[in-house]
Amino acid sequence: MTAADHASEAIILEGLRRLTPGIPIVAEEQMAGGHRHDLRADAPFWCVDPLDGTRDFADGFDDYVVCIGLIEQGFPILGVLFAPATNTAWTGALGQALRIREGRSAKISARPAPPNAPQAFISRSNRDGARLDDYLASVGAVRQKVVGSALKFALIAEGQGDLYARFGRTHEWDTAAGQAVLEAAGGSVLTEAGERLVYGKPGFLNSAFFARGKS
Repeated sequence: MTAADHASEAIILEGLRRLTPGIPIVAEEQMAGGHRHDLRADAPFWCVDPLDGTRDFADGFDDYVVCIGLIEQGFPILGVLFAPATNTAWTGALGQALRIREGRSAKISARPAPPNAPQAFISRSNRDGARLDDYLASVGAVRQKVVGSALKFALIAEGQGDLYARFGRTHEWDTAAGQAVLEAAGGSVLTEAGERLVYGKPGFLNSAFFARGKS
């Protein structure tokens, strides 16, 4: 965690509380500080990672993002990913995904994976070892590109890649916004059982998941 994480979260929480005072907010830094939420079953809540890719940010890379997702009935219905380094945002809601850059918005859409050598995105600082390598080999993903943070979801949503598989530990704030954007663009985020990744789980911990473009 850095001072930037805390500063970003403070700004986001203030804005969300002003806009939606009745909706609880599950935010990474608050949770790390011991804050706990007693969410009502199926009640909406915001899921916030104020700076996803902190290690990449601290190391001077530009592939870190702010993640804000709205959960309703256990699933993300709205998401915003914002990359400060490139001043680019990706949004997803109501079946429409957009990329916004320099005040201009454009619709984006995930692509069907090519039959040979789909493009897979892998993390710079969180590798899942042999399990990930075996999985990527099994789906023929011989093209791999290192991308930090939830930016991977945005790149799949705009058709620059096909797959992001994660077997290691993640929290719901790591994925909520990205899932909303990717699903709005026609992609999916599924568990190993082939079900949509759900939210409001104990400890807000995710199982393994697979983010993909269009089937």
